[in-house]
Amino acid sequence: MARENLFKINVDDDSVIDFEEFILRRESDELAAKRKELSQRLETTLEKTVKKGLLLFLVPFVSLMIGVLCVILTLEGYFEDGTVSPLPVLAAILFFCVAAVTYIVYRRHSKKEELDTDLDSVGNEYTTLNDRSRAELNIPENAPAIEIFTDMYSADDDEKNSVYSNDEATVFEENGILCFYYGSAVIGVPISEIEAVVKSDGSVSFEFWNKDIPYNRGDYMQYKIEKHKVDEYDENYSMTGYYSIRFTHSGTPFEIIVPLYDITPVLAILKTEPITE
Repeated sequence: MARENLFKINVDDDSVIDFEEFILRRESDELAAKRKELSQRLETTLEKTVKKGLLLFLVPFVSLMIGVLCVILTLEGYFEDGTVSPLPVLAAILFFCVAAVTYIVYRRHSKKEELDTDLDSVGNEYTTLNDRSRAELNIPENAPAIEIFTDMYSADDDEKNSVYSNDEATVFEENGILCFYYGSAVIGVPISEIEAVVKSDGSVSFEFWNKDIPYNRGDYMQYKIEKHKVDEYDENYSMTGYYSIRFTHSGTPFEIIVPLYDITPVLAILKTEPITE
């Protein structure tokens, strides 16, 4: 029987996870409303940034096309009567220069990924909000943060997304419960229900690289993580192997999926060693 990923989320609703029975406590309505408002501001800012990038790309593209058209007109005149009109030549040079300059600006904009200054403001407000949320939900100050692999889906999707979202969760133990501070809530699994931490050799793909050290540097080199370019703006990552924290609740088999590089804090809490699948 296939196991349900505990961190399974329908992006079309406001639920923290699909399985309400594992939510121990949520942040207050006040903080939840503020989090929603910040999320909407962030989305608006990102949309403005994407539009700005598209505009910067459009200018060199159009200029290049006009320059090519001028070259074609020049060649047509030359083949017809053997003369070259200086006007389309100068126009072609002008538009090629405009295309080159604006393309350089576009590339710099893309590499720096500069967002509106409002994004910095939203980020600072998110930090303050999360600090208030942690205090309100009694999250231990020294509890470590790990990544978990989350199933993000929409009811409108025709097929299952094969790439996980790798989200951060703070992990700690509380009264015999393995707890995860995730999003705006504390999610808990009784340690007595956990059967094993299993190391799988299957391949796994995930959306982001969130660590300060690059994926192919330092301790992360041992996991042979690969980066894949999806298009000009998107990329994802893959590696062979992951950990599955397996448990059964009310007769239903579940798992929590953790990348190879972040399992140590969980093993310390559970006081166990992983087994190989």
